[in-house]
Amino acid sequence: MGDTVKMYSLEEIKGHNSAESAWCIYKNGVYDITTYLDEHPGGSEQLLEAIGGDITAGFDDFGHSDNALQILNKLKIGELRMEDRTQGKSSKSSSKSKGCCVIM
Repeated sequence: MGDTVKMYSLEEIKGHNSAESAWCIYKNGVYDITTYLDEHPGGSEQLLEAIGGDITAGFDDFGHSDNALQILNKLKIGELRMEDRTQGKSSKSSSKSKGCCVIM
């Protein structure tokens, strides 16, 4: 069992933007939420609006529970590459989550 963290590019994550393969970014972690779409209490539509991009603002703004964070952590598949992290600057990847309320 290896402890190597898989690193993903922003372009790779953007390519997983459908109900068949739904990836997102939360605080530079990469999550495959495909299997969770139908279980989301707020419906899959909200998640589908944000996939392929960064859900951090929408997730945090809603104030999700610790349980929601535990569910999300179980879906983590890796980390966003260092060169793709925005750290305070706006990016095209975060534009999908503006105004979106992601509920878990």
